[in-house]
This record gives sequence, structure tokens and C-alpha cells, in this order.
Amino acid sequence: MEDNESVPSEFELITMRMKKKLALTTDAQVANMLCMNPQAFYERKKRNSFPIKALLTLMEQQPGLPLDYDYIVNGVLDKIDEIDDSHLDEAMFQLSQLNTTQQHLIMGLINQLYLAQKEIDFYTKKP
Repeated sequence: MEDNESVPSEFELITMRMKKKLALTTDAQVANMLCMNPQAFYERKKRNSFPIKALLTLMEQQPGLPLDYDYIVNGVLDKIDEIDDSHLDEAMFQLSQLNTTQQHLIMGLINQLYLAQKEIDFYTKKP
């Protein structure tokens, strides 16, 4: 990614997580799930103002949907066992949005964490 390219907005990240959880592919489908006109949804997208109240209403009216508020809105996973390949895909997408220098920095930090965990595992291994 070049430095002049934009990083996804908060609105776009929320929409992306919602699409992932509900197996949707378009913004219009997300708008329909939120009982919104696609044009109104687009206008909110331009203002980076996700319709949180509509999301809460959807979650209240359809509690069986696989929507976790903290994940959808904040990207926070509640439980470690909720991590799956789709979250890895999102992390890789986010990484791809950074410039090369930032990517190398992040990859270096990940490598350091991996090596530190290996060392901890080695020294805490039961005989």
C-alpha cells in the first residue's frame, strides 16, 4: 500500500465484520439487515457514522444471529476460542493496508512475540 492510500474507516471496519458474521457480500445487504435504505446507509458511510442504534435493534429483534456487539463495533473478541481463520483473514487484510515499513515493523514484533512464547514454553515445560 502506498502512503497516500486510505486506511478503512471505522464505518467500513464495522461493516466488514458484520458482513463476515452474517455471510453478506454487499453494503446494500447490510443496509437491508439494519432496515435501512441503501442510499441512507451510503450517506452515513460518507459521514463515517455507523447506525449503532439500528444494529442494537437488529440484535434485540433477532437474538439468534451470530452478532457480538464488542466484535462487530470494536473488533474485540470475547473468547479466545472465537478466533478462527476469518479473524486471521481480517488481520492480514489490515496488515496489507499498511505501507511496507509499517508491515515490516509489525512482522518483526510478531516474530519477537512468537520467539518469546517458544522460550516460555521451553522453560515451563514439565519434565
